[in-house]
This record gives sequence, C-alpha cells and structure tokens, in this order.
Amino acid sequence: MELNHSRPQLEMNLESPVMAQSDYWIEVEGIDRWVMHRRLQELGLTCKCQCGAPLQVRIDSPQDVLLCWSVMRSAVFQAGDRLAFAAGLEDCWNLEAAQSSM
Repeated sequence: MELNHSRPQLEMNLESPVMAQSDYWIEVEGIDRWVMHRRLQELGLTCKCQCGAPLQVRIDSPQDVLLCWSVMRSAVFQAGDRLAFAAGLEDCWNLEAAQSSM
C-alpha cells in the first residue's frame, strides 16, 4: 500500500474586510487533515472535517493562527522523512538556546 503525503494547502475565507471573529476560517487539504483535526480539537480550536472535504479551522485570535500553523508544520515534518523532522527540532533547540544566552 502506497501513501501519498501531500503538503497541506491553506485557504483563508476573507470575503469581507469587516467580519465577526467567528467568520475567519482556514481550510486545509491533504492526507493528514484528520490527524490535524484531532490535534487542533485537543488544543481547543473549533474544527470541521468531512470525507472528501478540506479540514476547516475557525480562527478567533492570533494564538489560533499560531496553533494551526504549528500543528500543520508538525504534520508536514512527520509526513516527510525523520531526518528532516529531527533537523527542524534541532534548529528550534539551537534558536532557543541562542536566545536564552543573550
């Protein structure tokens, strides 16, 4: 069985410049959307995911954008090879160590 790990694709629903907070949605397509759906729900974000449709994530704050980005980035790293994931974690560790020494 061969799995096709496609990169998640984002699409924001920004039809009007003046919207209520709950009208901002990000759509994510890709094979890992169900894993991302579960993790985003664990983090308290409102999500919808149906078969054959993209994952939809409601964005109410900058923190929600950051959480969604972080979960997507993790899914992309995990879908790739483990060396790329380990290198990404190492880069984050080095960045944090450099900032704490300042």
